[in-house]
Amino acid sequence: MLILALLLAAQLSDVAVAARVERVLARTPVIDGHNDLAWELREAVPAPDLSRDTAVLPHPLQTDIPRLRKGRVGAQFW
Repeated sequence: MLILALLLAAQLSDVAVAARVERVLARTPVIDGHNDLAWELREAVPAPDLSRDTAVLPHPLQTDIPRLRKGRVGAQFW
């Protein structure tokens, strides 16, 4: 029973931490100071559609708009 109580407490703690992270990121978006997208686009013909998941391309990219939004990235610079 003690193990179950500890597991439940840890789960509740994880939920509380996740909620706090969401609140902080909603007010303070991440600024990405390093992104290889510009470097990768120099050889990409045709240019990839960044509004879709670029991880599934034959030559996968690490950047696309859905993943930037999911990661709460609010700005980038190279």
